Amino acid sequence: MIQKRLNIASRSFIQMKMLKPAIAQGYVLRAFPDKPSHSKQRYYLSEKGAKLVKIIISTDKLLGCPKCKFCPWAAHEEQKL
Repeated sequence: MIQKRLNIASRSFIQMKMLKPAIAQGYVLRAFPDKPSHSKQRYYLSEKGAKLVKIIISTDKLLGCPKCKFCPWAAHEEQKL
C-alpha cells in the first residue's frame, strides 16, 4: 500500500530505504517478527509510530499542504488531488 500510495515502482527500495529503518527504529512492527520472509507477513504501526503519525498530521495541518503550501493537507485528501 505504501508503494502504491507513493507511486514507487521498486519494492526493494521500499524494503531497504523505508521499511527496514522504520522497523529498526521501532516505528513499524512485523506480524511475524521471527520470520521476516513469512508468506503472510504484514506490517503495522507501533505505538511510537502512531504517535509520530499524529505529530506529522498536526504539523501538516498547521503548515499547510506540502503539495501547494496553501490549503490544509486534509483538503487534498478529501478531494483526492
